[in-house]
Amino acid sequence: MKKNYKGFTLIELIVVIAIIGVLAAILVPAMMGWVRKAAINSANANAKSVFTAAQTVAQEAETAGITVTGTNTTVPAAGGSTTFAAAVQSNLNGTGYTWDVAVTANVVTAAATITNGWAGGYPNQRPNTTTSKTAYTTPGAALSAAAGATSWQ
Repeated sequence: MKKNYKGFTLIELIVVIAIIGVLAAILVPAMMGWVRKAAINSANANAKSVFTAAQTVAQEAETAGITVTGTNTTVPAAGGSTTFAAAVQSNLNGTGYTWDVAVTANVVTAAATITNGWAGGYPNQRPNTTTSKTAYTTPGAALSAAAGATSWQ
């Protein structure tokens, strides 16, 4: 008399586990690339927000007849005057970005960083093919990458 056992054999289970392992080995690196690209795109979007805030201040200064060269240039502000960097920070109040702006003759270039040091730039966006993380200086300094990091330009 033949017995009928219900369930899977050990060989069948091992084959299924092997197939899942192969799929995971293919998908994990691809997903890590997507995460990196999303972080860089988010940093580029943050840098665009910084650029917009800085460009607004530069245009207001130009309208007032002031040529902004450097973040310490005095610009008009509500209730008096302030530095260009302080006016930009006022426009970005509450965003929490680490940002840096270079401005020469009212032409603005901006950078911003987000979690884990991913950095973006605007109008020169950081390329999505870069694998290194880049940290930038705080406001008031020239745009420059930290030691050993790849520039976003």
